[in-house]
Amino acid sequence: IETAIDILEPLYRQSEEKGRLARLLVAKMNHMDNSLDRIQLTIEAAGVMLEDENRQEDAFSLLSGELARGNYSEDILAMARMLAMDLDSVQPLCSSLEQARPYLDSESIELDVLQALYELYAQILDNDQRAETVLRDIVQLDPDNVEGLKNLAEHLSRNNENPAELLEIYQTLARTSHNAEEKREYLRAIVDLASMTGDGETELMALSS
Repeated sequence: IETAIDILEPLYRQSEEKGRLARLLVAKMNHMDNSLDRIQLTIEAAGVMLEDENRQEDAFSLLSGELARGNYSEDILAMARMLAMDLDSVQPLCSSLEQARPYLDSESIELDVLQALYELYAQILDNDQRAETVLRDIVQLDPDNVEGLKNLAEHLSRNNENPAELLEIYQTLARTSHNAEEKREYLRAIVDLASMTGDGETELMALSS
């Protein structure tokens, strides 16, 4: 099969038969073990599909399928997200990213995927419950993730949920912040929450900070 691909690929590239070239690139991709090469070929094949009578659904299916297998890159995600918006397929994209998590190579990539999921759930799908779950996953994976903590605090504050947990988050943010104005805001929030929960010791410590 690889020999046939090697023979046909330059011929299809020179022709205007985009459909055949796309099928050949997918076949070539499916015989690759190297994830970086596979990712590059996936992006190229999806691009050819879009040139071939704007086959958006086929291109999205290819991209989201590779994401679900853990073959992640910022370029694949960006292309899949663009198509998901056009096709009203944001939820299927989220499902693919959820499926990818066990197969991802590193913690940093998993954090990137979780951040993308949070943005999709919170900003596009307006799904507060799933957004909160993803934020908790981010903080569990990286307890000092400042953006994750800020977003979780904003979510809990907006929904008036769990003041004791929110107090702990603000304490972490105040402890790790290097911005004086930001730190003062966190301390004010700690005072208010400590007063609300009856935690006089924490309130006193915040007032004396």
